Amino acid sequence: MVKNLEYVVVLACIIVPKTSEEEFVMSEPHEAPLIIGESSQVQKVRMAIEKFAPLAAPVIIYGETGTGKELFARLLHSLSSRRNGPFIAVNAGAIPETLVESELFGYVGGAFTGALREGKMGLWEAANGGTLFLDEIGELSLAAQAKILRVLQERVIRPVGGTEDRPVDARIVAATNINLMEGVQTRTFRHDLYFRLHILHVTVPPLRDRQRDILPLIDYIMRKLCPELHLDEPPVIAQDAREKLLGYIWPGNIRELESIVTRTLSLCAGMTELHADDFELSESDVRVPPDILHLFIEKGPLRRMKTRAEDAIIQWALTASDDNQTAAARLLGVHRNTLVDRLRRKNRSSR
Repeated sequence: MVKNLEYVVVLACIIVPKTSEEEFVMSEPHEAPLIIGESSQVQKVRMAIEKFAPLAAPVIIYGETGTGKELFARLLHSLSSRRNGPFIAVNAGAIPETLVESELFGYVGGAFTGALREGKMGLWEAANGGTLFLDEIGELSLAAQAKILRVLQERVIRPVGGTEDRPVDARIVAATNINLMEGVQTRTFRHDLYFRLHILHVTVPPLRDRQRDILPLIDYIMRKLCPELHLDEPPVIAQDAREKLLGYIWPGNIRELESIVTRTLSLCAGMTELHADDFELSESDVRVPPDILHLFIEKGPLRRMKTRAEDAIIQWALTASDDNQTAAARLLGVHRNTLVDRLRRKNRSSR
């Protein structure tokens, strides 16, 4: 059961700009968001964030879309000495190339056609004393990256049309769902900016690697939806539904989880128990460990291939279950004693 739901933040914020005025979200959070996640993978990320919080260096947060990168950025901000300052989240990749400079650095009055007479403060300056979160930084053009690099080096910005630099004091936290080093190698990401940012870094694991967290997340999402759907309590998730949900790879991560749970609960409002058929999941995304797929096409004696495939699948299940043998056996669809016996035989043969 999750307590203090009003202070729980689970999902990464999706910032979809409609106009240049809506390309960022500014807030001044004082409460540290509670991370819903019992898995060791999530706890390792939290520990890293706690270590990074008191430092001044930039932070890069890696992770697939929908894993909650902004959540951890907000956690870092709330644990830092800048917690009472603004937290500004910018979908950097969504800002048009022609507006990057004016959005981030602002402009003076009359700088260009359509500019406000009084000018406009840029997001970087608005984040003074706080944290500037640059999401999808890997999507920025090389020209935009060069402008960001200058600010990181000089700690000053120059508004569009201005003649004087202005000092800025905002901690930079960036996020991306791509491998920036690969971007450096393919020359789509500046190597000097990479090394400026890649001082402190952490990777948020995908939901498929956090099996232990799936049911607690579903419980939170359903309880959050209850008032909206006029429900006193969320329905019980039957065992067949649990197995189906735990056996899915969640390619859209927490964002997809919320969407599916919201749809299911909305269509099944009034039901006291939800079964597997109530959850519509893509059959093509049934859980298959990606790191063992090669074993099914590997050439060699059938017995050796079968043994190696079984070992790999068991190891994957144990990892996904945080080394909990009962949970791993449930994931594999076998009794725990069967799994324990298989592990014993494996250990004997490896001696």
